[in-house]
Order: sequence, then structure tokens, then C-alpha cells
Amino acid sequence: MFKDIRNQYAVKTCPLDDAQGLELLLNTMAFEGWDLYTMNEAETPTGKACYNCIFVREIEILEEQDNSDIGDLKSPLEKMFETSDAPYNQCLQIQRKIKEKKEEIKKIKQALEVVGDEKKHQKLNKQIAEELRELKEMKLELSLAINPEKMFEGIETNKITIMLSEELSRLTDTNGENLLLNETVKSRQKLTEKLGFVLPYVKFDSCQNLEPNEFTILIRDIEAYKGTAFPGYRVFDKDGLTKKPKSAIASFNSITLEENFWVEESKTKDFWNKGKSTVEFIVEALEFITVKNADSILDYSDINNYMDLALKKNHYLVDSLIPEMISIGEIRTILAQLISSYVSVRDIVFIFEKINDYIGEDEEIDILTELRIGLARQISAMYADENREITVIMLGDKVSKKFESLIYISPDEEIQERNIEIDIKVIQKVITNIMKEIKENNLEISNTPVITSCEIRDIVHNVLREFIPQIRVLAREEIAKDFNLNVVGVADS
Repeated sequence: MFKDIRNQYAVKTCPLDDAQGLELLLNTMAFEGWDLYTMNEAETPTGKACYNCIFVREIEILEEQDNSDIGDLKSPLEKMFETSDAPYNQCLQIQRKIKEKKEEIKKIKQALEVVGDEKKHQKLNKQIAEELRELKEMKLELSLAINPEKMFEGIETNKITIMLSEELSRLTDTNGENLLLNETVKSRQKLTEKLGFVLPYVKFDSCQNLEPNEFTILIRDIEAYKGTAFPGYRVFDKDGLTKKPKSAIASFNSITLEENFWVEESKTKDFWNKGKSTVEFIVEALEFITVKNADSILDYSDINNYMDLALKKNHYLVDSLIPEMISIGEIRTILAQLISSYVSVRDIVFIFEKINDYIGEDEEIDILTELRIGLARQISAMYADENREITVIMLGDKVSKKFESLIYISPDEEIQERNIEIDIKVIQKVITNIMKEIKENNLEISNTPVITSCEIRDIVHNVLREFIPQIRVLAREEIAKDFNLNVVGVADS
């Protein structure tokens, strides 16, 4: 009894310039019961142009047939069109083809031994010559696939990748109006002008494992952020809507720590607040994540670019600093930490000058701390209004002393961190006080820095940022004297 009738597929190639060989191939396959499924131009592993022909025929599957080799349950055609660069799978596939090709050659040789007709003999000779040529190409392809040097291609990772669900994938369509690519270019220009940080190439890819309307941002192939966005909608925060439409979709923004509402674009035409488009929302998350992870993104090639800019204006300065006074690795760390805390490195010559000023004074000096103080005017200008006033929240004395207890000065006068922790309830109270002041005074978190002392700025920033991602922490010494502070509240325990 027959269980089923299924299609069987076979792939054959023929040189593009061999019309007689192509005709022979088509006739031979037709004689064996194959129909031409599709034919297109392709390229062999050796770079030669060829016809790639796919043939199909029906086969009968018997009840008692052994199905132990059913594998991953994919049909032969699915396996044929599936692209897999895994060397192991590639080797198995090529070896299977070589085995099949040898069997075909063996059959033709057997046919040659018994054929008496001269024309058929010549036809079989041409066929066996073509089969031997294809076998040679397969062996070359196998040698390339098993070459250990090929594995080096898979070592390098992408600095930034945005994985998109099926619904969001169309945002990368070059025929669309709101392109992620275009918005990324705009973001690159924005970050360059604001922070002197050049956003690297961003790779976009689709992922079937994501939930509907979900996207993730990977930094060097490791997930750094996951969010949800809805094509054809605009996103608003709670304060951006006077009345929430019934059809609005609610979602939580883990960066702003606010609830967002997504409203269909067609229903927002008369809104006083236009909200953000889907691509703007995704790229805004991209900006935040890349700046936060600047230390993972900046590499030595980026530092070389910064050094080239400085060399053009002050060759002597750079040559005297690197590598005698400071290493390229230390420069990379300093620039990455400045960027991740939203301090611009655009004036790279001035930064090198300040490093030169401080590095020779004392071997135990904290270059980064002194550099931030030296950049006080630039830092202050980022948060000041037109009246040179900076709205801030002060960190209270009680909690400041608790943070100070986390560090101590060793006998060699080097500041070190102690292996102790602050009670989480204390941190939660400080966070509550900060958020209370932000909401009561209708302020933006990212534009309202928390002010503390120079000694504990780093540790306060690292702790608070775990709870309030957009928080900015400045030392009192980082506020230039010709700027005024508008203290709206004190966050204490």
C-alpha cells in the first residue's frame, strides 16, 4: 500500500556558455522522469557563471518505508532553499552531494560499457565529462568549507544590532516613508554634535523568536535592551495626552520609567502633542543604550580617529602624551566614561590639553575626576537655561555620609571602595524623593542633575542609575562659578 505521493527535488548546474551541455542536461533529466521546476543564473564557488536548475518529480512513499531519517521535519524543498552557513551542516551537505555525484558517474560508466550506438556513446561521454567537472567543483567547495581560516569569519561581532519582529521588519523597507536607516543617520549626526560620539554602523535584522511588535538592541551580540513598538501608531507619555483614547495600547518604557500609550496615527491629527513615531521611539532607545554602553562600543580604531583630530591641531601635545605619559587604553577608558555620563568629548584637543595639565602633577591623581572639573564650563552649559541657571536636586547629608562609608583612603592615599552595601531601603527612599521633586516641579529627569560631592559622584551615579536609567549626577565642583544653581529639593534618607 502507498502511504503518500510527494515531490522529490534535484539541483543540477551547467556552465552559462554551454548551450549544448544545457540541452543535454534537460533531455537527460526529462528522460529520467524529472520536470524543470526553476532555472536561474548563479555562480559556482570558483566564481564561474552557471545555470542553477531545480528539477522535480513525484515519488511514492510506501507504508513500510523507514522514516528514521526524517530529521527536522522540513520538506526537501525547504531544506534546499534554507541558507545555513554552519560549517558542520555545510560539510555534510557537500559530502552528500559528492556521494550522489559519484553514484551518477558510476551509472554512466556502466551505461558506456553496454551501449553500442555511436551517437549515444558520444552523448554519454559528454555527460560523464560534465559530471566529472561538477564533482571537481564540489571537492573544491568542500576544501573551502573545511578550511580552518573560514572560522575566523564568525569571530567578529557587530557593535550594534537591532533585532526586529516580523511586524517591525518592514520599517527597514527602502520603499517605506519612515525608515529606521534614515532615522539612525539623523541620530548619528545628533550624537556627534552633542557628545562628539560617533554612532557606529547599525545592523538591522529580523528575528522570528521575538514576540509580536517586539525589538531588541544588541551590543556586540549581547542583548542590552528589549522594547515594544507598534507600526502605524504614535507613542505618548501620560502627560502628553489630555484624554486617553479607548483604542490606545498601553506599554511600560523601562528607560523613562513611565507608562506609554500608543495611538493610531490617523487618530492623532488633531492632537496638540504629536508624540513620537515608531522609528523615532526605537532610535531614541538606541541613543540611550549606545551612550550608556560607550565603554563596550568604543574601540582602538575610534580612539585613533580622535587622536588624528587632535594631531591635526597640536601634533606636539599628542606625541608628548602618548604613550610615555598615558596609554591609548587609558585614553579609551577616559573618553568612554565621559560619554556614558553625557560629557561631550567633541573638543578633543582641549581634553588632551587638560589631561596633559593634570597627569604630570601627581602620580596618584584621579585623572578622570580632575578632567571633569576642568570641563566644568562645558558640563554646566549642557544643563543651564538662557539665564545660565541650572535646576538641580541636592543629595542630602545623611545619605551622602552613607555613600562616603563605602569608600576609604588607603595608607598610600589612594581612594578605594569598601566591600559593603547600603541598605536598599535607604536607596529606595532617596529614589522616591528624587522622583517626587521631578514630578512636583514638572521637570525632566535627564535635565535635572543630582548634586553631590566630588569624592562620591561616581559611586552615587552608578547606584542611582540602576534604578533611574536617565539620572545625571554631577559633583558640586563640576558647576562653573559663573553659573547659578536653582535647588528645587533635597533627596535624603
